[in-house]
Amino acid sequence: MQELNSLLLKLGEMEGTVIALKEQLRTVPYRLAKEISDEGERLEAARYLYWYTDIPASAIAEALLNMKSKGNAANGFLRRIGPLETDVVCERCGNPIVCEKRDEFRELERGTRSSGMLNSHIFQWDGENRQQKLCTECMEVSWKEQSAKRATRGNNW
Repeated sequence: MQELNSLLLKLGEMEGTVIALKEQLRTVPYRLAKEISDEGERLEAARYLYWYTDIPASAIAEALLNMKSKGNAANGFLRRIGPLETDVVCERCGNPIVCEKRDEFRELERGTRSSGMLNSHIFQWDGENRQQKLCTECMEVSWKEQSAKRATRGNNW
């Protein structure tokens, strides 16, 4: 029992450490903004932080780009950051998959599709238990093919 209590205490300490580290991570864009004066370098830093960390986009946009990223301003932030060409290739055409948003990239890294993600690059074949990783163009073609199959079978969405 004493060993269990000791483990639980250590786990609690680690959880506290994780929370503290996450708070420190949130300050990274503000610290970088103080160190980087060149606008191009700030954009590169913002791009890296957006795509490869879990730092909130609002903190990155505000600190490094002097812009908002919530609501209607989110699209401007995403245009400025730019899409990410991944190392993952489309299983249909062989071209690199390009992600427009961080959620798409995370989903692609996990290799699973979240329900509700309309811009997902993970395509679930209708009636089969397999998924494919597809680029945007091939995804659209696949949706049309599946819709045509459903229409010929008389099934509706």
